[in-house]
Amino acid sequence: MDSLKKETQGLQKEKEDKEKELMAFSKTVNEARSNFDMAKSELDLYLSRHNTAVSQLKAAEDALQTASGTLKERLTAIKELESKLPQTENELKEKENELDKLTKEEADMKYYIGDLRQKVEEAKSSLAINKSRGKVLEALIQQKKSGNISGIYGRLGDLGAIDEKYDVAISSSCGALDHIVVDTIDTAQKCVNFLKKQNIGVATFIALDKMAVWEKSMGKIQTPENIPRLFDMVKVKDEKVRQAFYFALRDTLVANNLDQATRVAFGKGNRWRVITLQGQLIEQSGTMTGGGGRVMKGRMGSSVIVETSEEEVHKMESQLQKQSQKAMLCQEQKAQLEEIIAKLHKNIREMKNTLEKYTVSIKSLMDQEAHLKVQLIELEANVIASAPDKVKQTKMEKKCNNFKEDYDKVAAKADKLEKEVKRLHNLIIEINNNKLKAQQDSLDKINKEIDQCTFAITKAQVAVKTSERNLKKTKDAIVRTEKEIEENKNHIQILK
Repeated sequence: MDSLKKETQGLQKEKEDKEKELMAFSKTVNEARSNFDMAKSELDLYLSRHNTAVSQLKAAEDALQTASGTLKERLTAIKELESKLPQTENELKEKENELDKLTKEEADMKYYIGDLRQKVEEAKSSLAINKSRGKVLEALIQQKKSGNISGIYGRLGDLGAIDEKYDVAISSSCGALDHIVVDTIDTAQKCVNFLKKQNIGVATFIALDKMAVWEKSMGKIQTPENIPRLFDMVKVKDEKVRQAFYFALRDTLVANNLDQATRVAFGKGNRWRVITLQGQLIEQSGTMTGGGGRVMKGRMGSSVIVETSEEEVHKMESQLQKQSQKAMLCQEQKAQLEEIIAKLHKNIREMKNTLEKYTVSIKSLMDQEAHLKVQLIELEANVIASAPDKVKQTKMEKKCNNFKEDYDKVAAKADKLEKEVKRLHNLIIEINNNKLKAQQDSLDKINKEIDQCTFAITKAQVAVKTSERNLKKTKDAIVRTEKEIEENKNHIQILK
């Protein structure tokens, strides 16, 4: 260790000298730093009033620019809104008119489609009935369609309609419902000749040219108990056939029940032909028909049957399909219009709110702008008034710069000394580490041997303690054995 100390003595002394020099020089560095900080503070203090005034002026200029920009933007926006709002309102009015028109069209279309659908159903029903009626009527209708025999109207029951309430009554009291109505007696004769020639069958005909005699009797009449005349309940599409219905029904009355029918039929004065809603018939002669398990009905429908061909039905169905598609398109256009109108309402509401908001803010912004302009003049004057003396400012800046240069020089020198001290320190540490390495290795080896000896001693001590325990156990075992031998000897003696 002495040789190591002696070897680094020179370096240690040089390090100590440098450290003393650094400590002594630190005072100079601190004084230079203090002088610079003082000069800098004096300069900052001298310029602070002017700098504050400049900052306030800059903030006021920024605020004025923001206020003026906002005012300009809002004035422009107000002008645009005042122009755009009426246009949007006009557009809304146009769209609402379009929607009203479309709604009316849709309603008309729905009514038309409903009516057309009903006509299609009636046509289908008529077609089904025509297909199911007798071959005589079918053959005659075919002659009419082909143009061989004109003037055939059809079966009397198919040419009129009656409320379902009177279905049983008219089916039971009007035997002529199955008669075939034609325009003239000549047409009837042609039909008879055709049926006879083709050997299809027979039919009874009503010639309208012979029905004019009943015209005067068809007017309204006074009935007992004001019960309805069955003829008045019949609805027809072609007024020409009304006379045929009167011919078939005459003044047959309809009673609610048999008691009422009996009172009316056999009352004082004129006798009446009366049919009940249940199908019981009292003739003018006094004879009565009715009873049985089944009533007659269905010989006349609640709507007038129209002669319709399959081709006509197909055309009507095609027309119905086209109108339905048109209605769907109308609904889609209506939905689109409703969506556009909702958006326009929203846009108008937002434009009105924005216009109101901007209009209210204009006065505030104009007042703010005017105030800032006045304030700007005051702050500009304040900047001029607080402007520092250039000579004094230059002198103070020069003084500050000189102190900074002085500080930089001594700080650089101090840094150089500090680096030199650090270099010497590291050099001493390096020498010490190299010299002590061999001795450290020897010390580590000795410590290792000591550890091994300590372990061997500990192991031997444990073995000694174990041997002592074993020895004690052995002695105890010998004592027990000797005791057992003695006891066995005593037992042997006793046994002898």
